[in-house]
Amino acid sequence: MPVIYGQYRFTKKHAIGFNYFKVKRELALFDFDEDLQDVHIRGTALFKDETYFFNVKYMNTLFEDSINRIQILLGLNVLDIKYVLEAEGEITYPDTPAPAVESFREEVSVLAPLPLLCN
Repeated sequence: MPVIYGQYRFTKKHAIGFNYFKVKRELALFDFDEDLQDVHIRGTALFKDETYFFNVKYMNTLFEDSINRIQILLGLNVLDIKYVLEAEGEITYPDTPAPAVESFREEVSVLAPLPLLCN
């Protein structure tokens, strides 16, 4: 999971920063290949997750001493999520021609910009 953070403080009171991370993973929900008496059943299902997170912010220092720093942050978080479910399988009976492999794919994605305001 690549993660990148950065911050640049160009004066004692003002700074900008950014964050980025990416999650890309795949999970095999099941992988089934069995003979049940006279019937052969084969099937697989995969779940895929692709998530991206971006953050850009401006920081203004309201108070700072040798121990404490109080800042106000203004920025934008962007969350980009994509989930994919892929499944395929077949059922074969004896003395019949091989059936076509049936497949299923469902994809859901969301792009969510989220404002950031905190201190």
